[in-house]
Amino acid sequence: MSNTMSRLFAVARYEFIWDFRKYRTIVMLFVLLLATAGYGILQPILLLTPAQRLALGNNWWMKVIGQYLFTRVVIGLLPLMVGGTLATDSISQEFDKGWIVPLLSQPISKAEIYAGKVFEKVIMCCIFSLVVITVSLVASYVVDSPASYLNLLPYIFLSVVVTFFGFAAIALLLSSLIKNSSVVFGSMLGLLVLLIIVYFAVVFYSNGYNPWMNAVPMINESMFPSVIGQYMLNPNGNLPFDASSFGVTKTESISALSIFSSSIISVLVELGLVLSVGFYFFRKREVV
Repeated sequence: MSNTMSRLFAVARYEFIWDFRKYRTIVMLFVLLLATAGYGILQPILLLTPAQRLALGNNWWMKVIGQYLFTRVVIGLLPLMVGGTLATDSISQEFDKGWIVPLLSQPISKAEIYAGKVFEKVIMCCIFSLVVITVSLVASYVVDSPASYLNLLPYIFLSVVVTFFGFAAIALLLSSLIKNSSVVFGSMLGLLVLLIIVYFAVVFYSNGYNPWMNAVPMINESMFPSVIGQYMLNPNGNLPFDASSFGVTKTESISALSIFSSSIISVLVELGLVLSVGFYFFRKREVV
């Protein structure tokens, strides 16, 4: 057991060093920092009056994460960029260019290599999540909405890690199937667009809340921090849900527990399936 863990950590360390040698990893960290500061600090300072900033509430740091970073502009775009940066070439390029040969030549199984890669991506997602959480907290104080609900920090942190890792896991799966890392990222972007269409089609035709909305991959992970935050703020209450269909907008009051539980289940099931299928194709992959 100790030998297995040492080999797993050796792979993770190798991946970690490799990731931080990539220019785009550092660039993505700065993009994430600027995006969080932009939504959390520049937006309220430039667009809101001092009185309006005071009205933002002491959970502004949570809103920056759940309601702006992952769901505004294009839902899921920022997590996709992070997950894609971390994992699109983690497998495809290593096999295609033979960089994985030194690992395969060691007394280590493909299962241990894959597990080490997954573990390292979790660590990287924790680092990216720490940037988001830290800048969001700083933003609350800068815009005169001092942060409260700090007891929820561990839950929000974990939810952001899950969001980033969910996209990284999909990138690992596609990287096990596709040789070209650029095609992997393009496939992720195309898949996100398709799933956005599916999600809003479900909302449109349901004209109300439907638990299956939380089962749409990528979308459920993008909304995960928002769902966790809203549930933690009001675990025994209801949450408003707006749905539009044929020009008619309907607002429903949905149990926070219902949304929370369906979201948790769908995300965990999806992660398990994606990682399992990804490992299956990784095990079949051979050096060109």
